[in-house]
Amino acid sequence: MKEKVLTIPTPFGAPLTLYKNTWGKSGNETLAIVSGLHGDHLNGMVLSSRLSQFLDNVVEGSDPNYTLKGQVISFPVVNLNAIQSGSRLWPYDGMDMGLAFPGNPQGETSEALASAVLQHTADSYWGIILQSALPHYEDAPHIQTLKLDGRIKKLCRDLKIETVRKLNESPKVNLYSQWQDMVAVTLSSGSPRTVNLPQCETLFQGIINFMVAEKILKDKRKIKSAKNFPPRLYQSEDEVAVLA
Repeated sequence: MKEKVLTIPTPFGAPLTLYKNTWGKSGNETLAIVSGLHGDHLNGMVLSSRLSQFLDNVVEGSDPNYTLKGQVISFPVVNLNAIQSGSRLWPYDGMDMGLAFPGNPQGETSEALASAVLQHTADSYWGIILQSALPHYEDAPHIQTLKLDGRIKKLCRDLKIETVRKLNESPKVNLYSQWQDMVAVTLSSGSPRTVNLPQCETLFQGIINFMVAEKILKDKRKIKSAKNFPPRLYQSEDEVAVLA
């Protein structure tokens, strides 16, 4: 189901509209997926589109292999103005969505968007942010996390993505920091302003693995689960800058 959750007047052209997609029934533990916080993070939006098409097919019954048992909500494109302007930030307000949370419904455009996204995802059990990777980390899709408790380690194992980076504490004004009561991670792939389809496909399969493991999805095929392998965990102090 596609739902309009916010409409904001803009000084140029049509008003800005924020949409949320929902699959599955309420009352189940919910997975929230957010992408498009920055206009140049194309990989996250491509991956979100791929997931939306997949979940539509599952719910409509045209995918013979899966049924949806839990609930998934998605904000596929948050910062539409920045995307349309072809830049990381929307030039008119110049606010970084990574610094806009928890937001303000009466504030600037980015603050109002942040407030709406947080309001609609705060009660979710799991959270995944999809983004393009930072420079020097774009060679492989990977998981980013601020903590490595048992629930996060299980999530990483379920995703079956090889590399996990534990970051230093980040500003409290980004979405991920606001999600610290949830079981949440950030998935990064490729470089800003480009699309890396093989890396997006790796993350797509990882998210499917996770949803099956947590019984959000039921795989109707009698396929023996692949042997779990422990992901490689990298602490921030293990990372060394290489200048070339």
